[in-house]
Amino acid sequence: METSILQQIKNKAEKYLGPQLLQTGRVLEVRIWEPATMVEIDLHLPSADVRNC
Repeated sequence: METSILQQIKNKAEKYLGPQLLQTGRVLEVRIWEPATMVEIDLHLPSADVRNC
């Protein structure tokens, strides 16, 4: 069975980002932008290595 290109991209993203996203982090601040169409979240992810993303 053939895998769609979107599924392949999702699988690769989960492979590389999954372990980092499942680590413990802390929400530092949440800001709601007016007219409340966007929410900005500042995160502290001490064990995330963003150099490889």
